[in-house]
Amino acid sequence: MRKFVVLGLAACSAAAGLAMAQSMPSFDPSKMPSQADMQKMMQQAQAMQQCMAKIDEAELDQLEARGEEVRDQLEQLCKAGRESEALEVALDFGRELSAAPAVQQARACAKDLPQMLAAMPFQQMAEQYAATADNADDDLCDSMR
Repeated sequence: MRKFVVLGLAACSAAAGLAMAQSMPSFDPSKMPSQADMQKMMQQAQAMQQCMAKIDEAELDQLEARGEEVRDQLEQLCKAGRESEALEVALDFGRELSAAPAVQQARACAKDLPQMLAAMPFQQMAEQYAATADNADDDLCDSMR
């Protein structure tokens, strides 16, 4: 169920992004995907959704719970001023996630995503908003505050 929600949110975000992009004064609609490209993307999205539906929900729940534990641990380390330890814990958790079968399956399901997104005018949209984007924090602990 969670996978369907995530995919639904992604589709809604893309639609909202397209609507915002079309309302931008210097947006070039000729860079939008063709109807055939949109159909192909929809078919690829459906295949990805079917693949994601096969991911073990129990493992996802365990990963979510583990992520919450790690977040709490990171917050404690950051509050104690132990930023290098927090970074190491975050890196270890990243490796743990990368090795998890559910994450590997999700990665396999999403293997065609770069080609799907390549047809979208994200670069043009990014340029439009570059001047207003907030600078991301470079420090792990600063980003948690």
